[in-house]
Amino acid sequence: MNTPPSSRATVTHTATSPDVVPLRPPEAAAEPAGDTAILDAAWPLLLELTAPLYIAAPDGRVIFSNPAFDSELAPALLGDGNRLPNTLVRRIARATEPVRQTERLPGGTPEQTRTFEGLHRAVSMPDGELRGLIGTFAEVTRARAAIADVRALRGRFEEILSTVSDWVWEVDADWILTNSSTRDDGVLGFDPVSAIGCNLFDLGEVRQNPKVPKQRRLKASRRAPFERVLYVVAGGTPDERLFEISGIPKFNEDSGDFIGFHGSARNVTQEVAADRRARNYRAELEAALGELRTKNAELATALDRVKAADKAKNQFLAMVGHELRTPLNAVIGFSEIMDQELFGSLGDERYNAYVDDILASSRHLLGVINDIIDVVKLELDELQLRPDGIEVARLLDTCAAFVREKAGREGIELAVKPDLDLPELVADPQKLRQMLVNLLTNAVKFTDPGGRITLTAALEDGELAIRVSDTGIGIPYDLQHEVLHPFKQVDGSLSRNAEGLGIGLPLTAQLARAHGGRLTLDSVPDHGTTVAIYLPLVAETRPVKAIASFEASSTSAP
Repeated sequence: MNTPPSSRATVTHTATSPDVVPLRPPEAAAEPAGDTAILDAAWPLLLELTAPLYIAAPDGRVIFSNPAFDSELAPALLGDGNRLPNTLVRRIARATEPVRQTERLPGGTPEQTRTFEGLHRAVSMPDGELRGLIGTFAEVTRARAAIADVRALRGRFEEILSTVSDWVWEVDADWILTNSSTRDDGVLGFDPVSAIGCNLFDLGEVRQNPKVPKQRRLKASRRAPFERVLYVVAGGTPDERLFEISGIPKFNEDSGDFIGFHGSARNVTQEVAADRRARNYRAELEAALGELRTKNAELATALDRVKAADKAKNQFLAMVGHELRTPLNAVIGFSEIMDQELFGSLGDERYNAYVDDILASSRHLLGVINDIIDVVKLELDELQLRPDGIEVARLLDTCAAFVREKAGREGIELAVKPDLDLPELVADPQKLRQMLVNLLTNAVKFTDPGGRITLTAALEDGELAIRVSDTGIGIPYDLQHEVLHPFKQVDGSLSRNAEGLGIGLPLTAQLARAHGGRLTLDSVPDHGTTVAIYLPLVAETRPVKAIASFEASSTSAP
């Protein structure tokens, strides 16, 4: 380590060094002897207290250094022969101004690294001859760390601001932008930093925010806080951006003078566009709803007319049915008396044949009228069921007897096959007979000679399933829904020639539903039809207002 000797006249690097560079304290020739002694004693101490410094020869060889330099910088900075780096020596020798160079002294960890800022200059004679180099160092480790901390803090602060607001700004008293947060200009539509120095009112257009009622217009004379003012940048162009800006005034703490505003802005371009679309959609929706209300009112009026007409139709059919049934019963009664010749012989045998025809036709017509009246009663909720205990096997035989003679004439085989030990069924006997006779009559009507009809009954999942199966013409799948509606018939040559109004099957479906049951239809064209009635063992009587629902399926031919 180079230390200064005690002599105030000359300080040398070493006592025997041939290269002597005078290093003199302040002139004290004229000073009193006491002052000289003080200076001699204080000068070495002053060098120890001073920041790291050195004095070097023109070739960079250090000829003097204080303890701070020896302990802090010499190990890292000096090379062989206690010389400064050649690049530093050349820079100092060529420079006309002091040379600044930063030195970093690595530590065990990045946090232990120390940083010094050196100030170097050449020592020259009046004639310009280079006589030496001198340098001093100041440690800036903490200052650099503080600067890094400030930069990191600013970065974090701007990140936080970006989550709170799209743009943070400051203006002076003349509304000139003096500070602005950095943000991607793709969000703002402009570079906020490059806008510093621009007047806020020139950069964009201030408008009243329609979402803030009774909002005062923002003017340059404003000195009070404001919020959610609509601010438009590049208005009327494809790059138009809309912001909600809010600001708080700033005042000088000493004088109280107004010095500007600081505030924030939030990009609401998409929100405003979405709000406009929503208002347009709302207007369109309200217009559509108005039209729907008008149409609904018209439909309600039409429906009321249809209901009234339907009710009048049903009442008319019921009245006509009753009016026709009364004289028809008289015709049947007198025909039976004549058929039985209760009051004597009719004479010619042709009268007997005529009476038989009158009686058969009258009974058929009475059955049709009774079916029509039942359909009307079901639609008017006026049909009353009278449940009673029924022996199922006997019921099937009774119903088969109604069509057995006609089936025999047509060459159709009729088989009745109920399961053994069936439980008693509680239902309306007359209506149940009517249902089965309708199904059997249809089966005979639509089965060719040589065909077969089977009437079965079985207990399935707690319900009584009664099936009428035939090998007739079948029903196309697309017509199976139609035949469950009154007055609809299968469109085939046999069906067109068959008698009846097409109300037997729909009436049967409604009666099944009135008992708490259901009707299913399974038919394959040219292979036959199976109609099944499922009934609870105890009828659940309930009104039926519409045509009963049913299940129809089409299966492939075997």
